[in-house]
Amino acid sequence: MPINHRHASLSLIVTSASLSTTAVADIVYTDLNPDMVLFTSLAGEQFLIAEFDINTDGVIDLSIQVQSGEGDASTAAVVMLNGAEGIHDTPGASMHPFNAGDLIADPLDDTKFWTTSGSLDWKTVDTWPDDGAYLGFRMPVAGGFQYGWMSVACTIPDIDSATVTVFGFAYETDVDTGIAAGMVPAPGSLCVLALGALVCPRTRRG
Repeated sequence: MPINHRHASLSLIVTSASLSTTAVADIVYTDLNPDMVLFTSLAGEQFLIAEFDINTDGVIDLSIQVQSGEGDASTAAVVMLNGAEGIHDTPGASMHPFNAGDLIADPLDDTKFWTTSGSLDWKTVDTWPDDGAYLGFRMPVAGGFQYGWMSVACTIPDIDSATVTVFGFAYETDVDTGIAAGMVPAPGSLCVLALGALVCPRTRRG
């Protein structure tokens, strides 16, 4: 996993090809082991970016950006890249936290819309569960979109620090086919919900 320092920030590029990946039926699942923890504080790294090539096509699909600073600058956000889109709540500026089993697909109901960016938490306003939820997204491919989820926890305990933990992600290889949040392939069956590490609360780090 290459790590590049640039503009006083730390950037990590993550591809599922270099991690623990399982593919059965039409779902490809990547477990980040150990979990990726992005911790920022005034005393250490103040700006971190993690970039993800979810479907290993050589194109970055999304980035998670975490920033700490004096005053009101502690934020955690998702930026979708190269035509990928995430799911935003209406109204507001926050990405929608899906529960295990919720369908990520079109059409969206009138409380959500597709977006290229959105916050997880901002300042000390908790919009994303501290113990984790599922980020829904879609990636453009020939003929349509591939849909996927990412398991993420986020906490901003004060205005000077922030932590985002990424546990893993999965996507449906069939074009224009939705995926349930937390769905992973299992040997001997089509797919099952991830009821273990991805859904259960994690110990916060940092």
